[in-house]
Amino acid sequence: MYTEHMQREAAASSFWSDWTTSSFVSRLSNVLWHAFQSVNRRLPEGELPTPKWASGKLLKSYERSAPPLGFPRSTDSLCPRCVPEARTAII
Repeated sequence: MYTEHMQREAAASSFWSDWTTSSFVSRLSNVLWHAFQSVNRRLPEGELPTPKWASGKLLKSYERSAPPLGFPRSTDSLCPRCVPEARTAII
């Protein structure tokens, strides 16, 4: 069958002939990223500096929280005159 013939040829091709420059760079960057992450997990966390303008130390990314949004992103249907009134009432 035609598909079996294609699969046999694909399996018979050499390992290095399938690698293009972009796939090589992609695979190399993936290996380097995993190596960096494994080293990063083993190192202890350091303390962040306290700037003069801040009341305390800076928070790490997982300690931060997003502020609540004041104005809804979608409305049912407001006329152009009612939109500024609704915004001022919410804010």
